[in-house]
Amino acid sequence: MNSRDIPSEPRSQPIRSADDDTGEALLVPPRVGWAALLSGANGVRSLALVGGVALHAINVYIATTILPSVVRDIGGLDLYAWNTTVFVVASIMGSALSTRLLQRAGPRGGYTIAAAIFAIGALICAVSPSMPIMLIGRLVQGLGGGFLFALAYAMIRVVFHEALWPRAMALVSGMWGVATLVGPAVGGVFAEKTVQWLWQTGPRN
Repeated sequence: MNSRDIPSEPRSQPIRSADDDTGEALLVPPRVGWAALLSGANGVRSLALVGGVALHAINVYIATTILPSVVRDIGGLDLYAWNTTVFVVASIMGSALSTRLLQRAGPRGGYTIAAAIFAIGALICAVSPSMPIMLIGRLVQGLGGGFLFALAYAMIRVVFHEALWPRAMALVSGMWGVATLVGPAVGGVFAEKTVQWLWQTGPRN
């Protein structure tokens, strides 16, 4: 792992202080509340990790909601189920390979590469003229999403003090709950816009 990719800010370490009565050194733990996790540099890191998981999780629900409208637009009903299958398989592959990516590119580089792969996949899906092309986009998108999802959990141990790990894990995992609420709603908005556009222009196939 490249040392230059490790956050420059030192982790909060326990501070030794003298006991008023005995004069012995006492171990004072760092701040471990939610404020410590969500403020300052830790807040930026939390936002980055949470954002990666949210992108992946919300995308799952958006795609499921909007897919019927996509089929009306570009066809490919016979390949409908493959959208989810390809995405999930690619996500598993990305998760399995995330450790190697982290070792080769470091935390910052690995996260940037994962986000770029996800964005490229989303772009391919957005401009797909047919379902086979969209499946390629879903494959790329799933790979990037798997990287983002796994790296977020792996990097908790790298960028946060050990005392903050439980809260960081809870925060990142909580994004799946947020996704179940936000994903279908966002997908419904896109689906409505797509239906309106189809009524005006007619489907391609």
